[in-house]
Amino acid sequence: MSPAGRQPAKLAELVASGIESDIIERGWPVGQVIGSEAELLDRYAVSRGVLREAVRLVEHKQVARMRRGRGGGLVVTAPDEGPAVDAVAVYVRYADVTLSELFEARKIVEGAATELASAALTETDIAELRAGQESDPAPSATADQDPHELHRMIGRLSANPALDLFSIVLTLLTALYVGSVRVSPAGRRQGRQASTADHTAIVDALLGGNAQLAVHRMHRHLDGLEEFLRRRRASQSVDSELLGFRTRDARSKRGEDLARTVFREVAQRGWPVGEVLGSETDLVERYGVSRAVLREAARLLEFHQIASMRRGPGGGLVVTEPGLGAIVDTMTLCLEYRGIEPRHLYEARVALELATVEMTTVRLDEHGAGALHAGLRQERADGDADLNEVGHDVHLLIGSLSGNRLLDLFLRIVVQLSANHTPPPRTRRSRASMAAEVHRTHDLIVEAIVAGDAALARHRTQRHLAALVPWYA
Repeated sequence: MSPAGRQPAKLAELVASGIESDIIERGWPVGQVIGSEAELLDRYAVSRGVLREAVRLVEHKQVARMRRGRGGGLVVTAPDEGPAVDAVAVYVRYADVTLSELFEARKIVEGAATELASAALTETDIAELRAGQESDPAPSATADQDPHELHRMIGRLSANPALDLFSIVLTLLTALYVGSVRVSPAGRRQGRQASTADHTAIVDALLGGNAQLAVHRMHRHLDGLEEFLRRRRASQSVDSELLGFRTRDARSKRGEDLARTVFREVAQRGWPVGEVLGSETDLVERYGVSRAVLREAARLLEFHQIASMRRGPGGGLVVTEPGLGAIVDTMTLCLEYRGIEPRHLYEARVALELATVEMTTVRLDEHGAGALHAGLRQERADGDADLNEVGHDVHLLIGSLSGNRLLDLFLRIVVQLSANHTPPPRTRRSRASMAAEVHRTHDLIVEAIVAGDAALARHRTQRHLAALVPWYA
């Protein structure tokens, strides 16, 4: 899986991508050794230095780890959401994503998850929800307890890996916004009381089979949390002090700490893209670390597109502009491991695309309308040779014009997975016929958006997505 939206990949990144693809093709066999170092060197025909850099990349994404000693080799591991949260948090901090965008995205993602959960509750699920209600702390409780557990539970109960992962990322991002908020004990008790009441109301609607009411109560709860944070925060952007850069490898701990320190400094200085932070020698001295620790930190900084080590005269660690590549790459891998299926992609696309189409219709300006028409012209110029990719470009363009960068990001991830899981049309005739239908439908959707008719744009988008189901289901 090559990272999307990034500079041309270095050789180590290409090798890492090859390792990841190999693991996916094998069905992600956790615990299996897919090759010793010698076997991998032969398989990928690269130097030991390049292979080891590639291995560090897949270790950071928790795809595999190198086990030393007799019987060792590259062992497939089970990834969690940690690297994905870190990748999103870097982008959120750089792009200065607002609190409004975060909660707007939460309402779309968690609303969809709530609706799906309501339709599929089993007796076991009901017992889990009831147990969660009973363990919700009393209003007078003073111990810090996780206020996000119900949200994570609903994500799981949706049985949709994409919505579940997006919900986890958004709730953990919320924690980064919450981290620096100072609340009195009385204020904390009041907040817990309101949260407990909201959670109870949401669960009651779920158990009563009233999905619409459950979604309404979830939205109202999230609106209340947003307002709580807005009143108590001087800044409406994420707190870079709390970013984790978490891995499971103890050897990387000092490198992670240094990467986090550099990230904080870059963020505090206004992210001066192109500025040289120092040569390798300067940085080793400044931070009091070994070259090995500095290089480990540089690998993490390069992966997250915070800074890159430039060689030669005038070189050093250079501040770079983060893109979406690291996030799309990391989250698609995590969803491949979670067993994402076409039906899950359809559910997620419906939720995300209907929301972004409506937002784009409401927020569209003259520049955006011009971009949409240019996108349609480019789609026709590209023809039907790569319809599986080209056919998604207008969808991504609409997402980018929505004004919500988190929903735009999630849509890119789902579309990338849709492309990965969609077989190409079998014949030239079927490809040409499908291309003509896609072009016609995209024209109609854009026509409704530019006309400011959000209801019609949503209707045409939903009908278009439903028509595509047989293609990739």
